[in-house]
Amino acid sequence: MSVITKIVKSKKGNDYDLYLDDHFFLTVSDNLLVELQLIKGKDLSETVVRQLKSQQEVSVAYNIALNKLSFSMRTVGEMRQALKKSDIPVNIINQVVDRLIEQGYLEDQKFAHIYMKELIKTSHYGPNTIRQKMRQKFLSEDLIEEELLNFDSGLQEDRIRNDIIKTLNRKMSRISANKFIEKEKLKLVRWGYDLDLINHIASEFDLSQLKEEENDSLVKEGERLLARYEKLSPADKKQKIKQTLYRKGYSGSNINSFLDRFNL
Repeated sequence: MSVITKIVKSKKGNDYDLYLDDHFFLTVSDNLLVELQLIKGKDLSETVVRQLKSQQEVSVAYNIALNKLSFSMRTVGEMRQALKKSDIPVNIINQVVDRLIEQGYLEDQKFAHIYMKELIKTSHYGPNTIRQKMRQKFLSEDLIEEELLNFDSGLQEDRIRNDIIKTLNRKMSRISANKFIEKEKLKLVRWGYDLDLINHIASEFDLSQLKEEENDSLVKEGERLLARYEKLSPADKKQKIKQTLYRKGYSGSNINSFLDRFNL
């Protein structure tokens, strides 16, 4: 049996330092002080002491969780990870998480819906990248796939189409049409769009004008390279120009046609 010999206001907000048998025991919240009717002179059995310690650990962890939620919404998985990093035991984490779920502070379905809308509205990400980002939030696969239904194919098609148009308008002259198309597709795949859908939308565009511009671009680039390598032998000059133009994505037949004009 232990006796509460002193209760002192703590420097930590509304907490109180509890002394048993003239020795500091632990710091309790004012809510727990009232709930358990802890007053000076009260006798506490060993069972009650253990219970008090356990309840206080839960209370501390719960306050840590609330503090984290005050900055941003979190999923159940994120909260578990955050509390684990705070060195809180698993059994305490389970109690705190269950309490937060019951109180409505943690709700994965609501989080997934809000997060999905935010990603669609504020980013250029496709469904594959969004799926990865939602997995990083420890959301279940079923919940992720359910929310991805809100990212309909029509919206994805519009985004791919608009980006191709935007990129076409600012295409650099020193890149071949093939290289341009390849780079654009790779970019959209990195953003998380499916390649089949990208190819489908890309097929809508008439790239004949782009091909004509490519020929003009090849001539300009080739003439620039001729000037750069003018002091080399014809064989070395031809090799250097071919290698450079190949790297830029120009076709072999177009490169050879250009070189034939200069007897290379």
